[in-house]
Amino acid sequence: MDHKSIVESAEIPVVPIVLAGMMGSGKSAIGRRLAKILNRDHADLDTVIEASEGMRVHTIFKRKGEDYFRQLEKRKLLEILQSKAPIVLSLGGGALQNENIANFIADNAILCFINPSMDTIVERVLRNKKRPLLLNERGEHKPEAEIRHILNELYYSRLSCYEKAHIHFHPVENKSIHQTACDLLTKITENVR
Repeated sequence: MDHKSIVESAEIPVVPIVLAGMMGSGKSAIGRRLAKILNRDHADLDTVIEASEGMRVHTIFKRKGEDYFRQLEKRKLLEILQSKAPIVLSLGGGALQNENIANFIADNAILCFINPSMDTIVERVLRNKKRPLLLNERGEHKPEAEIRHILNELYYSRLSCYEKAHIHFHPVENKSIHQTACDLLTKITENVR
């Protein structure tokens, strides 16, 4: 089924659709495409934060610390969701760590956990140097084995937050972003009324 027939036959609630998951899970790419298919706006929470601070997330972490970043993340997330706009919002990997925020999202949006394989996540994060938790003090990637260990620890420490999602989505490897977004949309329409 193509995306036009999915959208035409679907009864998608007019609420935000929020994508959560690990860094490198594809939330931003899938979110942009899903928004286009649904003719909705898309926001990437990390990009919103970067625009408000005038610096990249990894620079915010480095200069102001993770606690400052998490508070800013919480404030911007609430601003977006309290606007009640039916957007598609891609969260940063750790945005659901605050249980109150996770519950607020689950009560006010369709929360989707994007959960590809760990191999896929590792492969993706190694392609970019914007992941502050995976860089050493010189701004270089830590060794791959250490990155895999960090990602596994993060995944399992955040899993209880991710499990609050209404939709648990395991993208099929090697599908286009468009087809992946269509698959997610199908899963949303089958599970949310």
